[in-house]
Amino acid sequence: YGSLPTSGRVFVSVANRDKRAMIFPVKRLADLGFEVLATAGTAEVLRRNGIVHTQVSGDVVEEIIGGKFSLLVSTSGDRSPAGAADRAIRAAASAHQVHSITTIRGLEATVRALESLRTTDDAFDVIPLQEPCRVPRT
Repeated sequence: YGSLPTSGRVFVSVANRDKRAMIFPVKRLADLGFEVLATAGTAEVLRRNGIVHTQVSGDVVEEIIGGKFSLLVSTSGDRSPAGAADRAIRAAASAHQVHSITTIRGLEATVRALESLRTTDDAFDVIPLQEPCRVPRT
């Protein structure tokens, strides 16, 4: 879906098993300037840990379709009714090219990448593997 977004709104909905592990990476997203929106259960954990966020009150799928989110964090996906809603949210994000993160490890890696983008002064080039290596000779 192009470059990793460096700002905007992030939707967060994590399974109970992931709630403890998501605290630090979501706090870092908020510290990086992302506006954090979360489902009720996730929002409660964020509130207890002092992380600035807004609890989602509307239809998340409609907000995704409307381009309201630049990043989505969703780690559930079980067969419960909440899992069905999560699958619909992920499908909408995919259809509307919203970057989606589905694991805590993926969330941690994304946060590290965003921090790196913010602190790196040098631009970098992407070179296809098919191109021969061009190492400057000294």
